Amino acid sequence: MKIRTPIFGSPQKAIAINPKATEGATLGVDLKWPDGSLVTASQLGGAVPAASGAYSASTAGGSAASPSSIATVINWSSILGIPANVLQVAAQAAAGLVTRLAGGTWVERVLTGTAGRIVVTNGDGASGNPAVDLATVGNSGTGALQAFAADGFGRITGTRAPTTDDLPQGVSHFYDRTLVFTQGTASTSWSIAHNMGKFPSVTVVNTAGDEVEADVTFIDANNLSLAFASAFSGSAYLN
Repeated sequence: MKIRTPIFGSPQKAIAINPKATEGATLGVDLKWPDGSLVTASQLGGAVPAASGAYSASTAGGSAASPSSIATVINWSSILGIPANVLQVAAQAAAGLVTRLAGGTWVERVLTGTAGRIVVTNGDGASGNPAVDLATVGNSGTGALQAFAADGFGRITGTRAPTTDDLPQGVSHFYDRTLVFTQGTASTSWSIAHNMGKFPSVTVVNTAGDEVEADVTFIDANNLSLAFASAFSGSAYLN
């Protein structure tokens, strides 16, 4: 047997109710646990499943008469209390890295590079971790000799035009340069440490600019001595 009940606002219409159906109940008034005890708001709001999946009266703030056969209890206060910024994260639809702004708003961001400088692969992280690398540049075949300074990371911190003084004298390849030695004190013997790494040709002049013949003795590739018939001062040009 079913009972027909009119629908509020539409007396001509009605719904059939099974008399064996569970009656409606109000929390804290006549909503009861299977053992007949009233269900309170504190029990539903704080109840969490125990390790075995059973209801825990002490955790939920209930009484000793509360049932122990409930497999899952939903903490409605936790669901209704989800922070707004968490909801914003959940609302993000585009692929990318999620960033929180100062005001609490969350937005998507994508790593990008500068063309010809930095290459970024998978910048939105959708296919794995983003990868950052230097862009490949071609060889122009041009360039200029330059002296530069670099820091510990290989970054150039200074440049200037180079000179032959930047390179040491070679063993088999020598600089084509002239070394000028000045003898300020008149002497019949001049000792010259030229450090040119070779046996240079020598031209001697006095202070008046007249060329003077000298007896040259090569001690080694970096040292020589000059001997004269009389003492004088002047200059020696070594090439």
